[in-house]
This record gives sequence, C-alpha cells and structure tokens, in this order.
Amino acid sequence: EPAVAEYVTGVMNYWLERGADGWRLDAAYAVPRPFWRRVLPQVRARHPDAYIFGEVIHGDYAGFVHDTGMSAVTQYELWKAIWSALNDRNLFELAWALNRHTAMLEAFVPQTFVGNHDVTRIASQLRDERHLAHALVVLMTCGGTPSIYAGDEQAFRGIKEHRAGG
Repeated sequence: EPAVAEYVTGVMNYWLERGADGWRLDAAYAVPRPFWRRVLPQVRARHPDAYIFGEVIHGDYAGFVHDTGMSAVTQYELWKAIWSALNDRNLFELAWALNRHTAMLEAFVPQTFVGNHDVTRIASQLRDERHLAHALVVLMTCGGTPSIYAGDEQAFRGIKEHRAGG
C-alpha cells in the first residue's frame, strides 16, 4: 500500500533528521522485499550515510540485502555457530559458518552479534562461562559490524523462553 510506504519513509526520516544514525528494522524478513525497495531509496536520498540493517533469521542474506537496499542484515547463522560450537566443542560447525560468513563479505558486511533482545544472553547460553571471552574474540575478529547487546560485556544473564510472550 503506497500510503504505508510513505508513512514508514516519514517515520524513518523523522528520526534520522533528529540525530539517529540508522535503523535496525526488526523482523525485516516478514515484510515483502519490494516494500523495502520502495521505502529505502527515498530515505537514502535524504540520508545517504544512514546505516540501515534488517533482522533476517535465515536464508539468502546477500540476496535480501541486494533485493531491499539495506546496508546489512543480522548474521544469525554465525551467532548460532559461535555458542553452539563452544558448547559442543564442535569447531567444524564454527569453521563451516565462518567460511559462509567470509563469502558473504564479498557482497555486504553483515551485522554480527552474540546477543540481542530476541535470544538468550550469551553468558546464559554458554555451558562453561570460561568460553564467554572466546565467543567475544570470534565476534570481534571476524569480518562484519559487531554489536554488543547492553549488559553482555558484563556477563548479564537472561533466558529467552520459547513460548508465547517468552
């Protein structure tokens, strides 16, 4: 609907004009790609340096970036591989994910993380808290735009429950 696209464009521009540096578009995967392709060029015309990334849980990350015009998407595949490999001592999983991640860097620079508001905090996810530093080292040394979820740097704990409202 054109009116919705105009409204979203107006909201994004409103906050960028007031000093925001960019947008994290939550559940961007749930919105049809042509919608973003319509909105983002209008936003970028006024704010060409804005960093706009979308939450994408799985799939063709590079294709999503290409089709929508976003700067990046969330790299959930790497997130899962980091904590899972450390918990299971399965570095083959991590190596596989890092190889795919490196290939993505040819198309765009993913937004990388070990925690966000949608997942269990990394300090709670890891079975051995001594691996917290290892998770952060992987995050900070692989390609991407790393982000630290507030509190993860202090090993805050929290479990994301897999239920409605969890």
